[in-house]
Parts: sequence; C-alpha cells; structure tokens
Amino acid sequence: MLLILLYLIGFFIALPFVLIAFAFDIFLRLLPTFIAVYVIFLAIGIFALPLKPIMNKYAKQLNTLGKITGFVLFGPLILLLIGTVLSLPFVLIYSLSDNPIQSLVITFAIILVVILVNIVNSRLKR
Repeated sequence: MLLILLYLIGFFIALPFVLIAFAFDIFLRLLPTFIAVYVIFLAIGIFALPLKPIMNKYAKQLNTLGKITGFVLFGPLILLLIGTVLSLPFVLIYSLSDNPIQSLVITFAIILVVILVNIVNSRLKR
C-alpha cells in the first residue's frame, strides 16, 4: 500500500514536468509550420485588400460560405473528439481488467485533467 502511495505521489509530482517537456518539444517541431501559416494568411490578407468593396457588397454570402467551410473542416474533428470522450469509460474498464495499477494512474490523471479544466473555465468566466 505504501509503495502504491509513493508511486502515485511521484507520478503527480513528475507529471507536470513531463507534460511541459512534451508540449515544448511538440511546439518547437510545429513552430516553423505556425510561422509559415501566419505568413500565408498575411499574404492572403494583403492580396485580398483590394477586394474589400466586393466583400462588403457580398458580406452575408461570404459569411454563410465561411460557416459552411468551417463546418466541413472542423465537423469531423468535433465528432472524433466526442466519440473519444464517450469511449473513455469503456477504455478505462478494459484497462482496469488488464493492468489495475496502470489503470488507476490513468484514471487519476484523467480526473486531475478534468478538475484542472473546470478550474480554468471557472477562472476565465469571472
């Protein structure tokens, strides 16, 4: 019991550092892509500036076209995320039957993430 307790304490102490290192590594790998996308959007904005009177004339149609494009691009991603969240309890049950200690750690990590997300949401709503 003491070993499990020490393991969990060590896990929760090390988890933020591991996540920070992982996120920073991913960010460094994606940074050139972010810069390229920013430059592309900047160029599109500069080249589209003479079209502003036309865009003002057809603002409602362009807004509708933007909403349809966003739905087509991000709709499958949202459905995938919803499916992932809905399947999470079944994955945890399967993991519990396969490896109880690892499943316990994963369950605590997910609970911690949910708590942190709720705290951040409540802070942002103020």
